[in-house]
Amino acid sequence: MSWFAVLSQFITTYLSVEATPLLASLGLLNYFTILTNVLVAISFTLMVLEKQNRLFSYPESQTAILVYILVVGIVYSALLRSTWNPLGFQRVVDELLHTVVPLYYLIYWFVFTPKTGFKYFQITRWLVYPALYLIYSLVRGAATGKFPYPFLNAASLGWGNVLLVCLVLTLFLMGLAFLFVFIGQRLSTKRDSTGSYFE
Repeated sequence: MSWFAVLSQFITTYLSVEATPLLASLGLLNYFTILTNVLVAISFTLMVLEKQNRLFSYPESQTAILVYILVVGIVYSALLRSTWNPLGFQRVVDELLHTVVPLYYLIYWFVFTPKTGFKYFQITRWLVYPALYLIYSLVRGAATGKFPYPFLNAASLGWGNVLLVCLVLTLFLMGLAFLFVFIGQRLSTKRDSTGSYFE
C-alpha cells in the first residue's frame, strides 16, 4: 500500500507537469510526506524480506517511524488539507499518503511492535531526520526561492516566523515521541504483569 501510494504520486506528478522522470522524482523528494512514506515502504519491505532486520525490527526504529508518519498526517490535516482539492485518482493517492498509511502504521505499532526497551533519551536520536530535512528545505529554499510547504516559505512569511514554525513543529514532534515512549513503557509493564498487551 505504501509503495502503491508513493509510486502513484510519482506517476500523477509526472503526467501533470512537463518534466523528465528524473526532475519529477527529485521534485517530489523535497517533500517530507514523500520521504516518510518511502521510509515506511522500505521498512515494511525489509522486514518482510528479513524477519530480524537489524534496523527496522527494533521497537525504537518503528516508534520513530510512527512519530514521523503521524506528523505527516496531522500537519497535513491541520495546515494543508484546506489549501487544495485533489480530484479523482489524485484524491485517492492523497488520502493514502496522508491518512491511510499513518493510521495503518499506528495500528501496526499497537498490535505488532514489541513494547520493550523504550527510553526517553532515545528521542534525541529521532530528531535527526526531521532536523536534517528542515535544514535542507530552508537552505534549498533560500538558494532557489522554492519552499516545499507554505509554512516554510521564508520569502512570504519572513525568516523569524519560519524559524518559529520550525520550533513549534519540533516541539510537537517531541510531544508525540514522549507520548509513545510513555505508552510503550506502560504497555511493557502491563505485558510483564499479565502476559498480554490487551487484557
